Amino acid sequence: MPFNDLREFMFARVYEWEGQRAEAARARRVIEFLFEHYLAHPEALTSDFTRPEDSPVRRVADYIAGMTDLFALRTAESLGLRL
Repeated sequence: MPFNDLREFMFARVYEWEGQRAEAARARRVIEFLFEHYLAHPEALTSDFTRPEDSPVRRVADYIAGMTDLFALRTAESLGLRL
């Protein structure tokens, strides 16, 4: 294996992996926080894109799925999540 190939492999799989894992854990915390919040406060769902006849779990999941990353982060922070 040429040195540059090994270097690229190490950066992609070892050196940068920890940062990716940390970012994935942060994203998971945001989604879980939002899910728990909206499940406890379904009246806070402000979207016309959920169906009232769906279960609360489905409505919350659909609402969160429609969020952009930035909107989800800002919403979670505004609701009290410390990032």
